[in-house]
Amino acid sequence: MHEVGELALSGRLPATISRRYPLDEGLQAYVDLARTHTTGELVVTT
Repeated sequence: MHEVGELALSGRLPATISRRYPLDEGLQAYVDLARTHTTGELVVTT
């Protein structure tokens, strides 16, 4: 865990994005987050 903490603090911890949503689908992103198991992050973009 110490190594993971160091990577996070240095900005080198990779983020896995499982799906991107445009801003107008933000509500769907929230529904998907609540209802499904995700492996990575759900990202809402503008």
